[in-house]
This record gives sequence, structure tokens and C-alpha cells, in this order.
Amino acid sequence: MELPGDGPTRLTDGSYDAASPNWEPAGRSLVYVRGVKNRFAGHIWRLWPDTGRDKLVNDEKSSWEYIHLSRLGHVAACLNLSSGGEIWTLDRDGENVTQRHDAGDNQVRPAWSPDGKKIAWASDKYGCTRGIRVLDLESGANFKINGLVLYDHTQLSWSPDGAHIAFGNHGGDSGVCDVQLPNDQWKLFVVEAKADGAVTQITRHAGNHQHPDWLT
Repeated sequence: MELPGDGPTRLTDGSYDAASPNWEPAGRSLVYVRGVKNRFAGHIWRLWPDTGRDKLVNDEKSSWEYIHLSRLGHVAACLNLSSGGEIWTLDRDGENVTQRHDAGDNQVRPAWSPDGKKIAWASDKYGCTRGIRVLDLESGANFKINGLVLYDHTQLSWSPDGAHIAFGNHGGDSGVCDVQLPNDQWKLFVVEAKADGAVTQITRHAGNHQHPDWLT
């Protein structure tokens, strides 16, 4: 697909908030959240950048945010409620809307594993601030990655082999909430995607480092 122009190309017109863009697997369209009522949370839309055409995917809820697409184009999304965030999934056409984890505590930034069989997300359930929880969709089992407490978080990103999860954090590399990095800076970390997974800090130089993604 070719986009017009040599520099950045504006895809939305600015009359609404647009967030959480994800390319669908074939690379022809983007799925994103279009905010409602001057909020970033809103409805899920699909946009074809080469033509500018867009299409509503799901407006069953008005508070979707933090969406992520699987390799099959299925959507994992956070539903932002006053009681906290919930994790839901939808198929690529916005149907089969299924709740995967209730609120009770705040669940945000879901991320599909490369094989589409697991979803990881950041959870407020574990005190201090957030930990990472993983759900196996086939068995229904879910677990917290032990020993990992996030002072804060950016998006989670699975490695191509599904063995590790990268994330940004501005807690210390020990994972303890009261251990701060210099000047409250964000750094990148990788953790093994298992209950007793080891955590490794992978950036240490000056500056803020957020929103990691793996190259294949």
C-alpha cells in the first residue's frame, strides 16, 4: 500500500480524538479507537489509509480503549468503566464480544501473543500499582508474572517466539515500587512470559524509553 506524500501523512481529520491504532494483519487497514464526548475512550473503527474510507467496527460499548489486534485480526480491548478497566475480545468484524476479565481492579493495555492463544495485560490488582497478568484462552487459566510489580507501565509487546514480554516502566529494575529510576525516567524491561519469569532491564542510558515493539 502506498501513502501520499514523502513525510508524515495525517489519517484522521481532527474532529474527534483518535487513539490506539493497529494495522490489521494484511496491512491494508488500521483499527483504532475513535473517542466520544471529548474522551479518548470510545468506539472501535477501521480505516483504509490509501482511500480514507472508514467503517464502524463496534459501538456496543462507548468506552473502548487500548486495543490490540491478533495475527488473525481479532481485537483485544480494555473497556474503561468507573469501577476500573475490563478485558474483552471481539472478532475482526466486531462480533462475538466476550468479556475475559472483570473489573474489580484496573486491567489495561491488552496484548495478544504471536500465536493468538494468550493475552497479557497490566493489572492494578497486586497493590502498589501494576503487575502483568497472562490469560491462556484455550484452557481459561490465567496467572500473574510473579516478582514483577510495575510502578507504571507503557504498552506490552510479546517477542516473536512468545517467550518474553517487553514493556516500559519507571520503577526500579528490582520491580519494587519504592525503587525509582534516576529523575523518574522511563526505561525498557523484558520479562519471561511465565509465572516465575525473570525480569531484565534493557535500557540504562539517559532519557525516557517507552512503547517498545519487536522487529521480526
